[in-house]
Amino acid sequence: MFLANDSDALRATEPGDRGDANPEPHPGGSIGSRAARGAGNLFVGNAVSLLISGIGTIAIARLLGATNFGLYAIVLIPSATAYVFTQLGLGIAVSRYVAFYSSQQKLQEAREFVGVGLTFFLLTHIAIAAASFALAPYIVGSALHYPQLASLAEIASVNIVFQALTNFAVGTLSGFFRTGLASAVIVLQAFVKTGLSIGLIIAGLGTTGAVYGLIVGYAASGVFGLGLLFMVGVSRPSDFRPKLRTILAFSLPNYAANLLNGLTRQGQLIILAALIPIGLATSSALGAYSASLNLIAFMTILSFPLSAIMLPTFSVISANRSPEGISHSYLRALKVSNILITPAGFFLIALSRPVFDVFYGHSYYSYFTILTILALGYLVVGMGSQVQGSFFSGLNNNIVNTKMAVVSSLTVVALSVGLGFEYGVWGVAAATTAGIITQTIYAHYSVVKRQYRAALPARPLLSVYLASISACAVTYLVGLNFKVVGLAGAGILTLLILLYVFAYVTLAGLLGSVSDIDANLILESTSGLPVINKVVTALVIYYKNLTRWRLAHLQKSGSPQGVD
Repeated sequence: MFLANDSDALRATEPGDRGDANPEPHPGGSIGSRAARGAGNLFVGNAVSLLISGIGTIAIARLLGATNFGLYAIVLIPSATAYVFTQLGLGIAVSRYVAFYSSQQKLQEAREFVGVGLTFFLLTHIAIAAASFALAPYIVGSALHYPQLASLAEIASVNIVFQALTNFAVGTLSGFFRTGLASAVIVLQAFVKTGLSIGLIIAGLGTTGAVYGLIVGYAASGVFGLGLLFMVGVSRPSDFRPKLRTILAFSLPNYAANLLNGLTRQGQLIILAALIPIGLATSSALGAYSASLNLIAFMTILSFPLSAIMLPTFSVISANRSPEGISHSYLRALKVSNILITPAGFFLIALSRPVFDVFYGHSYYSYFTILTILALGYLVVGMGSQVQGSFFSGLNNNIVNTKMAVVSSLTVVALSVGLGFEYGVWGVAAATTAGIITQTIYAHYSVVKRQYRAALPARPLLSVYLASISACAVTYLVGLNFKVVGLAGAGILTLLILLYVFAYVTLAGLLGSVSDIDANLILESTSGLPVINKVVTALVIYYKNLTRWRLAHLQKSGSPQGVD
């Protein structure tokens, strides 16, 4: 099915099957190996970026306090809402076609797609930034009743162009499998934004300093990313309009999905802000909700590299006309994501109170259950929640992403209004989790299982859940004997994390949760990362020794062996 969609779209827009005059070979190795190495580079860049940004955001939240951090979130509502309208999916589309044509050694064609996407991208984002600047005073002043924040919200509109340029550069560089450069862009943004924001707040600029730091951070990474794009390859297209039609034909279904998802997220913040004047919420609650979203964002250290590299990987599979590899590749990605993300989700659920207290302090103490509710949404990773979007985009079946967004948005908006007025910020958090669960279930049963014949491998998935729950129980019981409070509890929390990882790997080995292929892919993804690779290697060796012992024991008893 995807082959027909893909080839029809290309035939309708390409002038011919011309290749590069001097074709450059694509980076060597199998698709799986390239994906693993690419994911490893993105893992490091994203991990370093999230650690810097996460620690910085936590420091900003502590320095500002819950109330002022809530005001900071309100300042960003107009620009963040306007930014949603920029989500045409140009970065995803260009990444897809760059990977597609690079795999066929048509490098000139790939570079021309970058040039078309970048030109159209800059024009649209400058226009939307101007509209945000004009509407910001009305949104913040008249609609949300914070006129004192109007001028700061206008300034924040400038960030739309720089933020989008950063994301475009990261996506396009990933399409070229230049994930090391993409990681450099991500890290630069985090470093500049975090350092400058904290410095300006300490200097006495408060919320204003946090906003200025945010803008300068994205400006630095956006300009740097633009320079890298020209270094890697941006060519002036010989046929601008046909290529633009190709990009838009791919991206518009994604635009509908991005628009729905983005407006839904901003709508939740608007609902919470609207509840403040009528006494059903407070600025502190809004700040705590934003703080919880920042903590849950640490999960993307694990999920982002996998989902990002899956887009060009599935695009290459599409280009190579390998329909027999679709289901296998999807299930392999699903199992790896489940191995990495499920235990992290359970950890946040079980230890949300000490995690929240260590990171944010006493002023946020009563809101730790928000983190528990949000973490529940990651438990459907075993059904494909972290893989489905990249899978459908890579196969040029973006209409499914739009349908998923409709299902999620209807769920989130309805429940945010209903539960928000009844339970405040906790109701809005529950609506967020419900939206993730419903769209994942819809996509699996209506599309993945029916159209692509990808049945869930029950045994390895369930064994990962069992190992995660058991490791959580062990860690939770040990944690009851310690007082994890404030910054002094950071060391104890670190020890609990290490205990949890050790317990999870041990139980996964005893249960046979991970196949050798999956373990080797995880190991290969860190092959270029000296320190991390040593830690992962030690864990994999330990896991494989446990697996050998388990298989020997099962062989003696005559029980079934291995994982699916």
